Amino acid sequence: MAKDTYYFQHDFSPLDDPKLLALVGECGAAGYGIYWRIVEMLHSEDEHKLRHEKYIMLALAKQMGTSVEQIEQVLNTAINVCKLFDSDGEFFWSERVFRNVGKMEALAEKRRKAGIASAKARKTGKTGTGVEHVLTSVQQNPTKENKIKENKRNINTDIKEKNIKKKNDFDFKSELRKIGISDGTAEQWLKVRKAKKAVNTEIAFKMIAIEMGKVPGATTEEMAQVAVSRSWTGFRAEWYENAIDTQDCKNKGHPAGKEDNITQMMRQAGIYADYHKKNNF
Repeated sequence: MAKDTYYFQHDFSPLDDPKLLALVGECGAAGYGIYWRIVEMLHSEDEHKLRHEKYIMLALAKQMGTSVEQIEQVLNTAINVCKLFDSDGEFFWSERVFRNVGKMEALAEKRRKAGIASAKARKTGKTGTGVEHVLTSVQQNPTKENKIKENKRNINTDIKEKNIKKKNDFDFKSELRKIGISDGTAEQWLKVRKAKKAVNTEIAFKMIAIEMGKVPGATTEEMAQVAVSRSWTGFRAEWYENAIDTQDCKNKGHPAGKEDNITQMMRQAGIYADYHKKNNF
């Protein structure tokens, strides 16, 4: 594994990429989450490649809370159908990751040269405009700790600026619809998030998609309906499972003809019977 790991740039609207959109169409929200986890792993590897080995699949399955079969399905689709990764049969990699790494290495080289120029200027007692320009345009970060602090400051600044902008660069509702959530449910969820002052960022959407991918036997629409009924701003797989378990326990104790709010909501949406049929209730 790489000795130092830092953040890498993430697109504002990755699902505008037809390759990634195709992956979501084939593998659902789980495919989206698994793809980004693989990208993260590729960035942290020394050679920025991963082997086609069982232990890699097992590690990914453990981290994502899913099966090895699903990891292999997503990876094979990403390589052979969507062309998001390249492979020679022994390793697989991403040209996107190589480009990101190239940018980071170029920035590191600029900082190295700026440090040398600064040291020479201090040694000779000369501070020409050329050195001043280099030091101004390329900030030095002598330690990993300082790099991490600077990265965090940059991320926080970017998030604040995006929240202040009147024009929203990320269409949260559109991305919810792309992973199978209906327009009406997406609109209701946005109202819940707005009431609780949740910010509709790409990061927030990504976390929702990843967590939804961990729930077997349920559609994203079903999960979003429950989130709306419970007034959740986000989504966690364990929240959903607990909500369904609670609902089932209540249903067993209800007199005939009485239902709890979640059951009524699911029945009205036409998903209650489908959900119970899928789960053999």
